[in-house]
Amino acid sequence: QSLPHERFVEIGVTAAKLGLRLNCLVCYDLERVLRAYEMIHAQVPIDEKRWVIIHVIEATPEQLKRIKALGLVATVTPNFMYMASDRFGLDKLRGRGVPIRELLDAGIPIALSSDNVPHSMLFTMWQALSRWDNDSRSKLGESRLSREEALRIATCTGHYLVWEEGSRGPLVPGNAADFVVLAEDPLTCDEDRIKDIPVERTFV
Repeated sequence: QSLPHERFVEIGVTAAKLGLRLNCLVCYDLERVLRAYEMIHAQVPIDEKRWVIIHVIEATPEQLKRIKALGLVATVTPNFMYMASDRFGLDKLRGRGVPIRELLDAGIPIALSSDNVPHSMLFTMWQALSRWDNDSRSKLGESRLSREEALRIATCTGHYLVWEEGSRGPLVPGNAADFVVLAEDPLTCDEDRIKDIPVERTFV
């Protein structure tokens, strides 16, 4: 939002030619970023470069198709919904805001982020599932996510974002054995407990 459209495209084309990846906030104007990325892609293909759109707040079905066609990776911050009245109009968007289910169903790689509000990824996983707005004391629609899906996009798909999906993420032979020991099972405990589960040990 700080650059004229033409300048943004110019910088993007230069970045694509140099093999640099753009990571761009879209919480203010997804459509403008998509139009710029499409103009850049018309000059230098970016569909295999995993360019990133950060803080996806809302997306139409037509925009989701364009995101997929450009090979973009999306990050979303469910925690923004916790105080929805002062975060990007999420109190009015309600179920249409932070469209995690829609991004997944469109086949778009997605990683959860905390944006440090708060920083805990267990809180972020819980918020993706609960969609709880503490301002209105109500849910902003239904997540339609399974707990396994929420856990995976909180722990594994971020590695796709940084080209490390072949060595980090799932605990499988050959991958780095980074893991935490939790005091409770986030897949079976009461949903409201997820955000408060203590981390007992961290192994790197």
